Amino acid sequence: MIVALEQVNQQIAEAFKEIQPVLTDNLDEAEKLVQTLQDLLLQRQKLLRQWLPTTVDEDRQELLQQQRLTQDYERHMMVFRKHYGDTLVAKKRNERKLDLYKTLDAQR
Repeated sequence: MIVALEQVNQQIAEAFKEIQPVLTDNLDEAEKLVQTLQDLLLQRQKLLRQWLPTTVDEDRQELLQQQRLTQDYERHMMVFRKHYGDTLVAKKRNERKLDLYKTLDAQR
């Protein structure tokens, strides 16, 4: 169980690295990567649910490590969500300006 969890954690770390550069340049690609990341996080959650009932005192350090990772993932996702929201707002604002210019040009 731990090995599968570590593999998923590694995949999540790689997904975070892939999202960072694409987030500002390619919103569509970022959305695909975030979906992949969400799938990995769900997979991690399932593995944790399976593992938690079988833990013993010797697993305490690993449990604490997994808790820290969960908190790190949450912080990363909050940053991405804010950036994504800001990008969407800016994109809509730019589209409205473009529509305004098109309307003005059409009225000339």
